[in-house]
Amino acid sequence: MKWKIENTGESTNTVEILFTLMIAIMIGGMIWGNPLTFILAGFIGIYIILLWQYSKRIGQGLELTNQKHTIRLFEGEEAELEIKFTNHFFIPYFNSQLTFASDENIRNNKNLFRKQLGKNQYKYSFSLGGKKEKKFIFSFHTVQRGVARLENIQVRFPHIFDFRLIYLKYCERYQTEIIVYPKLETVVGLKEISSSILGEQQSRFSPFEDMVLTRGTRDYISSDPFNKIHWKATARKQELQTKELEPVKNLSWSIIINIAKISPLGNLYNNEQLERFLSQAAYISRYLIQQGFPVEIYINSAVLNHRPYHLPLGEGREHLKSILEFLARFEDNGPLLTMNRIYRILDSQTSGSRLLILIGEAEEYTNYFYEKWAKGQKQVFHVNNGKAGAHIGPLQKGGEKYDKAK
Repeated sequence: MKWKIENTGESTNTVEILFTLMIAIMIGGMIWGNPLTFILAGFIGIYIILLWQYSKRIGQGLELTNQKHTIRLFEGEEAELEIKFTNHFFIPYFNSQLTFASDENIRNNKNLFRKQLGKNQYKYSFSLGGKKEKKFIFSFHTVQRGVARLENIQVRFPHIFDFRLIYLKYCERYQTEIIVYPKLETVVGLKEISSSILGEQQSRFSPFEDMVLTRGTRDYISSDPFNKIHWKATARKQELQTKELEPVKNLSWSIIINIAKISPLGNLYNNEQLERFLSQAAYISRYLIQQGFPVEIYINSAVLNHRPYHLPLGEGREHLKSILEFLARFEDNGPLLTMNRIYRILDSQTSGSRLLILIGEAEEYTNYFYEKWAKGQKQVFHVNNGKAGAHIGPLQKGGEKYDKAK
C-alpha cells in the first residue's frame, strides 16, 4: 500500500459506538413496540456501512505520480517541479492539505511554513474531486551545493462522515532528485600552467610507447627486442625491419582536495573553506576537461575500507557531469584522512597522473613527497587563496619552487 493512515485523531472507535447505539435502539423498539425506532436504527446501520466502507478505502484510489527524474542545477538557479495527484475513486478529498519536507539547499519562500530538524517544511491547500487530477507547481531556487528530495509527503483532510482529520503518509521514496552543483569559483593562472605543460610534454622524450600506434620502420639493430620486428616490412625489403612506435604522453591531472586542518594538538577537523575548495575544484575540472585533459579527483575523507573519496580518471562532457555530481554529493560527515595516505596512493601508481593540483593547505609533514616528486616523477601545483582571489602556480616552500629541488 502506497499510503498509510498515520494518525486519524480519533479517541474512540466511532463504528463500535454507533453499532452499540443501533442495537440499543432496536432492543428499545421491541420493548416499547414502536416501529419508528427500527427506521432510526436502519438509518444508523446505513451510516455505519458508509462510514466503514469510506474508512476502508481511504487512500486506495489516490495516486501520486512518482517517476524517476533528476534535476541538475548550479547554485543560485531556479526551477520548477510538478507534483501530480490522481484520484481514481469517486470519493472526493475536500479542504485538504499537502505537506512535505526538503533539504535546506533548495527553498520555496511562498509555501514554506516552518523549519524543523534541518528540513524546510512546505504546505499546499487543495480539494480533489472524484476521478480528477490535481497538479502542484513547486517553484524553488537553489541555495547551496548538495542533493535534495521531497520527503515525509502527507495529505491531511477531514473525514466526510465523522469530520475527524485523516493523515495519509506516502510510504514510497519519492524518485525525483535535485542535484545542486557547486558554484564555479574562478582560479587565475590555469591557462598559463596548462600551456607550459602541453609544450613540455610534446617535446619531451617518453620511455613508454604504444604497441598499437606505429609511426614507421627502420633497419633492425641487435639491441632491438624481438617483439618489435615488423615482419611485413621485413618480407618486403628482405631485411629485418624494426617498428618505430609512438611515445605515450601522460597528460592526465589529479586534483587533490585537502578539506582538513590540523589543530595544535595534531587533530584533524574540517576546514571552514571546504565549500570554496569544492567550487574551485569544479572550475578547474571544467577548464581541464574543456582542454581535452583526463581528470581524477581525491578528497581526504574516508569512505568504505578507509579509502579516500575518489572519482577515477575520465575525460569528456559526460565525465565533467560525473565530476560535478561527485562534488555535489560529497558530505563532510566522514572521518578525515591525513594527506600522507592520499600521497602514498599517488606515489605507488606507476602509470598514474604526473600532474597534480592541490587545493587546500599544504602541510609541512608531506614535504617528503613534494621533494621526491620535484626530481621529475610528478609536478605539483597549488591553489593559493588571497585577498585578490584564487591563483594557481607551482607549489612553493618558503618562496622556492619545489621543481627546483635537488
